Amino acid sequence: MIFADTSAVLKLYVDEAGSDEMRSLNLVVVSALSEVEGTSAIWRKTRIGDLEELQAHHLIRRFRTDLRSDLFDRTNLVAVPVTSNLLSLATELVPVHGLKSLDAIQLASAKAAREAEPDLDTFACYDRNLGRAAASQGFRVHSPS
Repeated sequence: MIFADTSAVLKLYVDEAGSDEMRSLNLVVVSALSEVEGTSAIWRKTRIGDLEELQAHHLIRRFRTDLRSDLFDRTNLVAVPVTSNLLSLATELVPVHGLKSLDAIQLASAKAAREAEPDLDTFACYDRNLGRAAASQGFRVHSPS
């Protein structure tokens, strides 16, 4: 089991470096925030010409369906809801690690997931600052190549 920020989880949907590695994982925990961040990232890829609009619609629909699915045989994603307690934790993490707001929510989501499932000890991301913060919170940091 691994927690993945949006940059890592999108590799499940968009073919790019690291996609095969992410797709080989059995269970990926994400923040519910990833729905908004992922949608934004996919549309950004469309605006710069990396994806066709029809592909973007399909990928977003698949991603959103997977995030909302309770059927673990259909998806390997589990989303941590963004609650007021989680936002309070994220707020506490900002000054400690100098995180941007959404990165703080990602790290708080990973911490909440680890609290519920102590075997969750790995944090996948591509942001150095977020990776350092995750490591200082006791996560092994994984950057799929």
